Amino acid sequence: MRSGRARATSARAPHHYEGHWQALQYWCAKWYGSDRLMMRFAGRAVRKAPQGSPLTGMYLHALDAQGVPSTARFVTVTDPAAG
Repeated sequence: MRSGRARATSARAPHHYEGHWQALQYWCAKWYGSDRLMMRFAGRAVRKAPQGSPLTGMYLHALDAQGVPSTARFVTVTDPAAG
């Protein structure tokens, strides 16, 4: 899969899980991309995914591909309005 095909899959089928999984593999460092490109792709997939979509897990798959331990994946989100 060339980068154009990875982008085209996301554009043609923006909610297709398997297509995104293949594109994530393409963008990872072990194949044709880098950790930065893979994480950018995963973040974009999550932001564009509809509520309840399995695509929201793409970011976790990307972290796993990077070798980030599961205990380091928790992020604390604070409410800026709470002060």
